[in-house]
Amino acid sequence: MNHNQIGEQGALALARGLVGNSTLKKLDLRDCDIGTQGGIALARALENNTMLEELDIYFAVSPGREGWVLSPVGWAIFFDSLKNCALRDLNLGGNTVGNEQITPLVEALDTMTSLAKLNLRGLDITPSGWITFFSLMLRPGCIFERLGELYIYDNDITDDIMISIANALVGNTSLMTLDCFNFQGNITEKGWSAISDVMCNKRSIHTISDSNHTFCNGLSLGGSPLVDELQELNKGTNKAEVIR
Repeated sequence: MNHNQIGEQGALALARGLVGNSTLKKLDLRDCDIGTQGGIALARALENNTMLEELDIYFAVSPGREGWVLSPVGWAIFFDSLKNCALRDLNLGGNTVGNEQITPLVEALDTMTSLAKLNLRGLDITPSGWITFFSLMLRPGCIFERLGELYIYDNDITDDIMISIANALVGNTSLMTLDCFNFQGNITEKGWSAISDVMCNKRSIHTISDSNHTFCNGLSLGGSPLVDELQELNKGTNKAEVIR
């Protein structure tokens, strides 16, 4: 259904259908003008839907507009409605999710026990907001302990954010893909060193063994040859090779 202007009324009708859904597993509403009430109704329909596994609302507005606009209250309602839903794949990219929405977003994500893939591309979150986001990923039982793929590219990624990401990766055994590549070139050796250190802490044989040997995709893309090399090593099944 992507790239169709179904409008708010269309989204409301779709939401009513989702309440009794027993077959639909994927819903793609990219570049659809679903409107404020339509989006909230869709989220509320997911409260009682155990079948839908993939929801894509990337730029959930008509082409050429700036992203799905919700008030802070609207986003809070939207995220609250997603709590405990059965989604495995969620794309929120390109919409007006900002710093104020980080706490309700993370609170919802923490309850989504099936979620394995999350796309937060091109949001309105500032560098300080991303640092807050990844600091919340340090809590026991949070979504970061289950998530396999996280996409945050097309955001303003800085060295301090990379350090926050590195802190969140310590001890993580689930996240394999983290795509935060940005074309503004804001990541320097300081940021890359934080990532390479968590992937291979060379202080001792024990710290090397305890380093993150799960993360293996998407981060450097040529920005750091060392991080690229460590990612390739982590793709292998022989973890003794990484230690060596």
